[in-house]
Amino acid sequence: MTEIIKANFKIENNNNISGVLATGSDSKKFSCWSSEFFHIEDHSNIYGKTNENKYISLLNCLGGSGASSYMSQNERSYSCEVYSHTLVVGKDKVNSETDKFDSISLVVGNPLKLFKHLNSFGYINFPDENLVESLNTQKYTPKFDTEKHPVIAYFNGDFSIFEQETELGTIKAHNLVTSGSLGGATGVKIENKVVITIDFREGVTIDEAFKRANLVALFLRFIGVKGLFFKDITLKKIEHEHHEFTIYHDSYEWGKEIKDSYYSEPLIDVTNDRFPEILKGWFEKSDRESVRYNFYNTYFRDSYSSDRLITAANMFDIFPVSEQDTKLSIATDAEELLTNLKMHIKSEFSTFPDIKQSLLQSIGFLTRKSLKDRVQERLNIIKPHLVGHKINTKDLEFIVNIAIKSRNYYVHGSKYKKLSPEKLLKFQGLFIDTFEYIYALSEIVECGWEFTDAPLWTSQNQIIGFEQRFDFYNKKLREAIE
Repeated sequence: MTEIIKANFKIENNNNISGVLATGSDSKKFSCWSSEFFHIEDHSNIYGKTNENKYISLLNCLGGSGASSYMSQNERSYSCEVYSHTLVVGKDKVNSETDKFDSISLVVGNPLKLFKHLNSFGYINFPDENLVESLNTQKYTPKFDTEKHPVIAYFNGDFSIFEQETELGTIKAHNLVTSGSLGGATGVKIENKVVITIDFREGVTIDEAFKRANLVALFLRFIGVKGLFFKDITLKKIEHEHHEFTIYHDSYEWGKEIKDSYYSEPLIDVTNDRFPEILKGWFEKSDRESVRYNFYNTYFRDSYSSDRLITAANMFDIFPVSEQDTKLSIATDAEELLTNLKMHIKSEFSTFPDIKQSLLQSIGFLTRKSLKDRVQERLNIIKPHLVGHKINTKDLEFIVNIAIKSRNYYVHGSKYKKLSPEKLLKFQGLFIDTFEYIYALSEIVECGWEFTDAPLWTSQNQIIGFEQRFDFYNKKLREAIE
């Protein structure tokens, strides 16, 4: 639904700037005009008031050029398209550097993709005598008779779905129910929105609030199914208990709606009692933030490519470990020989710095864990969980070995003799899915997840779907090599 926002702004000394934005379109630009010249500074904040007397804050605007002029009825006017990274409407102006907020909320755009097993709502088509008798004792209700087969819609009052204290704050999901107070000839309905809220321990800036909310949204999109998205973001300021600030747009990705008809299940039943602890465990590992962004960057893509293969493989190279854990264990005698060799190179090649550096770097590769070693470390985490399961770890190791050779071809140009570049391209999807499967499963297992936490292990979740396709593509790859 398109909403038109009209507002008046002040830019520098010009108090007479009008603007309009159609929020239902893809545009995030305010069309502004004035009878006086105005100029937008890069990364500036612009403030104004809407026609409904609410403050509007355009944060981190793009400028760089002044408004263009035009003549209308012998009067000169100026116009400009103003793009802001964040648009906030509320009871006050928002200063992105000094204002602090104590909570942020997101509405789940398509909650059936994540809360498929939420059973707080439903219908009773054949109520028994006891229920009918109880209904008949209620005031202001008509007489119920089981022989007439009444239909009863219900919400059981469970507003809270889950709540868990985490490193980001208290993350909770709750039902936001709306219903009419009276019935009528058109029937009745109970409507619901599922809202995800993060309550912060102390006030945080708007940028930090967005970052934490986006981390939660990314995690839920990962464990959910393709097409899960979030909308209608609101913030609450510390000093204003009841005043919400509405976000009309921002610079983060919250997922996109995908209309599909296939049956799908999340990786974890979020209505299960075990989910809050898994949620807590995920955000305890804050040092993995960078590698997780890398994972989301590949996992949420719609198409396979060499670029995605490189991204998927790089997850393991940048996975945070101590400096000691990046080195391979070698025999003491060999370590002494290498130390002496380094000293010899530094002495003999001191006048050839490029050669010296190249030789020392080559020695470093001998003691540094390779990409294959790093992938194997993550694979070792899930090995016990794969016992008796659909995927054999030996088959996974076989595919990983070739997937790394494929990645090396795109990075270094080194060809794999047993498979031509054309055939490597054919199996690119298998290689990418294998890297993502090992990474994702090892991460979630470390948070306490078990296979039994997946509500239905035959659904279309990406991780689960990989298991269903694995045997077929594993055989095809072996045939191509042989």
